[in-house]
Amino acid sequence: RAAEKENPSNGQVMLELGKLSLTRGQFEEARARLAKAVTLLPDFGSAHYQLGLTYGRLGDKEKSDHHLNLSRELDRRQAEAQK
Repeated sequence: RAAEKENPSNGQVMLELGKLSLTRGQFEEARARLAKAVTLLPDFGSAHYQLGLTYGRLGDKEKSDHHLNLSRELDRRQAEAQK
């Protein structure tokens, strides 16, 4: 939590804290942190993937599918760019 207070605009910090909240079953907290991570890191597939998993746990299939699909698309684009 200290990292969150010290780095509120650091997408990587929000992503890691969101993942931790998700594994602890703190789904609303995870959603808030991961949504912020996605805002700060919009082209980072992993952030969308984790947010998609979180929405799935919260029962929001539409948002879950959106973020999971976006994660796959961003990962595909990144792989193509590295060729």
